[in-house]
Amino acid sequence: MKLYLVRHGDYISGEDNPKKPLSEKGIKDIEKIADYSKRHMNIQIREIWHSGKLRALQTANILAQHIEPLQGKKKIENLNPMDPPSYWANVLKKEKDNLMMVGHLPFMAKLVALLVTGDENNNIIRIQMGQMVCLIKENNEWKVHWVITPEDI
Repeated sequence: MKLYLVRHGDYISGEDNPKKPLSEKGIKDIEKIADYSKRHMNIQIREIWHSGKLRALQTANILAQHIEPLQGKKKIENLNPMDPPSYWANVLKKEKDNLMMVGHLPFMAKLVALLVTGDENNNIIRIQMGQMVCLIKENNEWKVHWVITPEDI
């Protein structure tokens, strides 16, 4: 199984817009990641799961247009910045299909740390806005397979 974790793109501050939508830079960065991942990474997923925050929805929409997940995208609970990653560690034990999750910090960094090291506080990777991290599960062990950022492309 492969799990693609994407941190939403750059967004407009809450002072300028309380809904915090993606900025122009955020939109461009996610489009770059989505286009690159479709052309070069051969991503095939069942579904994109995203938090209910507007910037995550917009990020998921852009990714879905390029990657075309088999079952589309879906708003999912427990993907907010302060949600516990242990919930997802248990859910993902049962999953067999490749999935993508679009979310926020510190949640995403804690989920990677928990899956790979068993300790959510063992921060092993810095997840930037617009970054995609591919984890792969083999023999019930998670490993970081690759990481791409908009700046890498």
